[in-house]
Amino acid sequence: KYPRNARLVATFVSLSVGSQASKWATIYYCLRCGDFVSARDVLIAHDRGHMLMGALDMYSKQQGPKGCFWDEATNLAENIGGEMAYTYQDDFEKACWSLLKGNEEITSYPVVETIEDFIYFSLWHAIFGGDRADEALASVGEKIRNLGPSHFQGQDSTDCWSYVTPLLLSQQYRSAISHLANANAKEGLLQATHLCLFLDPANDLGVTSSQNLASSLLIKFAAYVGQENASSALPYLVRIPDYDLKRQKIIELIVDSKQFSELGGDISVDGVRQGKRASLDKYFPPKEVCDLLDDASQLAYERNNTADALLLLNLAERYVGLLSLLNKKLSSLLITDNVEEKQFWFNQSMEFNNWHFNSRRTHASEVLEASNRGDLINVFKTLLKLSDFFNKLLHHDFEHALPILEELYFIPRSNDEVTARAESYDSMDQVLQEVFPHVMLGAMQVMYQLFQRTKHRQDNNNINTLDSLNRLKGRAALLNSLSGMLNLPYDIQSQMTNMEAQMV
Repeated sequence: KYPRNARLVATFVSLSVGSQASKWATIYYCLRCGDFVSARDVLIAHDRGHMLMGALDMYSKQQGPKGCFWDEATNLAENIGGEMAYTYQDDFEKACWSLLKGNEEITSYPVVETIEDFIYFSLWHAIFGGDRADEALASVGEKIRNLGPSHFQGQDSTDCWSYVTPLLLSQQYRSAISHLANANAKEGLLQATHLCLFLDPANDLGVTSSQNLASSLLIKFAAYVGQENASSALPYLVRIPDYDLKRQKIIELIVDSKQFSELGGDISVDGVRQGKRASLDKYFPPKEVCDLLDDASQLAYERNNTADALLLLNLAERYVGLLSLLNKKLSSLLITDNVEEKQFWFNQSMEFNNWHFNSRRTHASEVLEASNRGDLINVFKTLLKLSDFFNKLLHHDFEHALPILEELYFIPRSNDEVTARAESYDSMDQVLQEVFPHVMLGAMQVMYQLFQRTKHRQDNNNINTLDSLNRLKGRAALLNSLSGMLNLPYDIQSQMTNMEAQMV
């Protein structure tokens, strides 16, 4: 006999209260749902002339499009009037009168059986019971917090929702989310994070919580889900409200996970990043992805993960930075004893050189050309030749080592060239200046070893052999003259002087 919504409420009443429940039980639960239209429908079916019909009819017209009076809430106390001499049929009717009057606290009524009832009527009284609704609403939340989780959870400490629910109902969102996150390990963190996103999808955080809480949840949950697959963490990190913190955490994710291809894509043979399937490209434009990869390379470098820094610079298409890093590593490893590391960086450098500095033009070479950093390219190629020189020196291939330095015009052939080399030293790139003393010492080692080999030949009295010895000794003297003009470190000059002295 009732319309659909009212019929559903009546069914609930029949099941929970009993089949003999009065019409007021059904009306009460309609109001409990915020549905004045259904409450009016029930009263019409039983007593169209009842004194509450006018109020219910008026409020039902204010009901919002979602079927809930709270969408268009107004002050009830102004519309019902004062106390009336009236005999209530039962506690449900009394509760209906008190609800519609709004100015009576009914949380102690017998019909209030659950915590949800208690919260509902507390909120109703807070909103409709007077002019200071905000203070009354805050008071309800304070009551819940003062009772604490033990009051609601009892002995079952895992039943955190028994406390979270009243917190949510009393609009204590921050407390609810915090309790959920801390009360139930990983499951609680999962629920708290998604609850925060649900309550505040726009991340403006003016209502649900502070930025610190939201950021903390997102960061912790991203760390949890990103342990095996970094891409799973991105949807949470991109929702961090603070832009700088968001970038920082995404950069850390890139470096920590080492899943560069999954996050940033791949690089083509021409040096163009391919990001169609990359996770970062789902959330950022291509330029910003490259900026993130570039910053990640800086972080990797600061952590001494230079190989990762190289990969990230390549992926970010930051070829000036990449070439600078290769130059720095090549120069620092020219005289190292770590053969494996030296070989790794030499191979990386040769691969880059073969791809981008041969006859064909690539995107990487065009970027470097457009940057007007030809000096970097020249230093890079010089360091590759010096790497080859020191490798030959290491393997005692002195005959083939000397032509490399002659090709680079590093060692003088005459006194005039000594002066010219000294003058060109001041305009030399700093990276080359730093390795130049070791190049000079290496050159002297080559002269000394070639001298000793020539000297100990069986035909050492041959005129050609004597000419070769004199020529090598003369060039050694030129090297020492140049080292003196450049004021090379004392230990290097001392070693060079001793070797020349033994060339007799």
